[in-house]
Amino acid sequence: MYQAITACRAAHPYHAKAWRGVASLRSRNVMTAPHWWPVLLVSVVIAEADAACAPSRSVLQQPIPLNSPVFSLATLSASGEQNMNVLTFATPVGVRPVRVWAISLWRGTATHAAFSEQRTGVLQQLAAHHAPLILPLGGHSMKNEGGGWKAKQCDELGFAWEDGPDSESVLPGCLAYYKLKQQGELINAGEHDVAICTVDGAWTTPGVTPEALSTQSLRDAGIITAAGRAVRPGDI
Repeated sequence: MYQAITACRAAHPYHAKAWRGVASLRSRNVMTAPHWWPVLLVSVVIAEADAACAPSRSVLQQPIPLNSPVFSLATLSASGEQNMNVLTFATPVGVRPVRVWAISLWRGTATHAAFSEQRTGVLQQLAAHHAPLILPLGGHSMKNEGGGWKAKQCDELGFAWEDGPDSESVLPGCLAYYKLKQQGELINAGEHDVAICTVDGAWTTPGVTPEALSTQSLRDAGIITAAGRAVRPGDI
């Protein structure tokens, strides 16, 4: 009897409580007593039923989309060109003695080039009312459209770029603005490079407390794909 139960436990090890009961009976030398067999059989049935209900695992074919805040990084190139993008790979990673953020920049973009040159920029946390800017800022490259194109598109949508406290222009009505300064060298992250930055200053828009823009809200509205890319009109 005990050998049969042991084989069943090897096949179905999920119901720990039942198997502990079987082990307790064995320790009291009652495994061979016929009047205990019904108890042992009940334990086996419980273990097998639990095994049938045990959750199965399957290979995750693609990452589950995260719900993240949406940012725009404002940069100024060495030649004086203002630029902004859409950035979702950004997170605080330290608080004391200074606040530290990590941002991830797509290689080959104007934003990557400008930030690499200047090692500074303004990270802007976007609000829900900035959703119309995702396509012009995140779906187009300044390298393809030319300098001034993004600023013009934002102006036409009612979000004319404003002078910031430093050199970079900024969007109006953002939840928060963080002046970042890169520390150390860029970290290779495949198609991205990660910059570790200290916060050299932070401010907000007085009297404005709109809802934060999130990647889930953009997916729900069909503005970005599950992979996080801006949806162009021809993609619909």
